[in-house]
Amino acid sequence: MKFAMRKMLTSTPLSRTATCLAAVLTATLILTSLSAFAEGVFGRRAVDLRARKATNGRTVVTSPDGRSRAVVRDNGGGLTIQTSGAMGKLLFTTENSVSAELTWSPDSTAFFITGSDGGAVGDYHLLVVDRFRRRLAVKDVSDVIHAAFGHPVRCDVPEAPNVGGVKWLPGHHVLVAAEVQPHSVCDSMGTFEAYELDPATMTIGRAYGQLEAKKLFGPDLGKELSAADDGCVRRPTSCYVVTNHPELKQP
Repeated sequence: MKFAMRKMLTSTPLSRTATCLAAVLTATLILTSLSAFAEGVFGRRAVDLRARKATNGRTVVTSPDGRSRAVVRDNGGGLTIQTSGAMGKLLFTTENSVSAELTWSPDSTAFFITGSDGGAVGDYHLLVVDRFRRRLAVKDVSDVIHAAFGHPVRCDVPEAPNVGGVKWLPGHHVLVAAEVQPHSVCDSMGTFEAYELDPATMTIGRAYGQLEAKKLFGPDLGKELSAADDGCVRRPTSCYVVTNHPELKQP
């Protein structure tokens, strides 16, 4: 039957056209589906946990090699994550559930999760799941990034930056972004810097300004970071919030 149907479809030009159109449509749907899973807020190749359909209340994210998985459940106040397979077993919870995204390491032995414990604007935190001192564990690495980034711009109220994972680097290091919270009470809202972080030692290697990070890691940056205003970096005064700078008011 399959052979007969294929023969019939290739017997007329019209059928060939229909087959080609169907193939194009199928490819488009596949690419659309992949893009829904492959572009996060901070990491372009992150799995957007909101876009991944839950089954029986759980979202399963399988490692690249297919040998491990992370099962994510909404527990009403956050997320419960359970790992299994080759990477080992670990069960933990996090309140960082808004806009949550997950990125596996290329070798399938670790992953990180970025999510907000507030709203879609922030505050975003970064959790890394890996083997630390030979034991599978989860670390919130946000504080070390907060300390490195500090408060480089003025806000109506001093706020910690959003912290999000961009990509895995060699040696199980992570490229992490620290973003000025993107709302209108902050100068240069939504601008960022990036850091090479070693989660095992909680130390930072190289730091990258926004322009350099976009140049070096542009294809890896999620939609939030890609859209950051470079004009604010080149001329910071152009992105000042007037109420943050009373010294600039004319008498």
